[in-house]
Amino acid sequence: MSSDMSTIQNDLQTEKNDAAQGPGSDCYGISGTVDYDVTGTIEYDVNGSFQYDLNQLTNAISVARGDITTLNNDLSSLSAAGLPAPSGASAAIASAQQAISQVSAANSDIDSENSVVTQAYAIANAMATGACAGMGPGSPPSPMPHIS
Repeated sequence: MSSDMSTIQNDLQTEKNDAAQGPGSDCYGISGTVDYDVTGTIEYDVNGSFQYDLNQLTNAISVARGDITTLNNDLSSLSAAGLPAPSGASAAIASAQQAISQVSAANSDIDSENSVVTQAYAIANAMATGACAGMGPGSPPSPMPHIS
């Protein structure tokens, strides 16, 4: 997801550069260039590769949590039958739980993505004044939620 964020931030810089050039007398800069930067490039990257990687991570976390639950249940069954836990089982569970708890890095990328999208919309909408009023992309989509 971090590499996806680099791409998205590069997209935002492109939009800033396009916005710095101004909308032009026919507002083409907003409806054709800056608005495209937001609704085309940035949203494409967010809804494509970033969302795909986020879904993959969310699914992997869900599978890992399910596996931990299954392993804990199996360990309880072994204990109830008077059998010892396999060597390393507790360490494996602790390691998996620690890995899951590190989703804060992914949540940081989600925060960055949400910030970039908000900035991108603000830049494009700020240019949509005067004769260009109403030519911005409007309101940004709802922010992506954190992985919990």
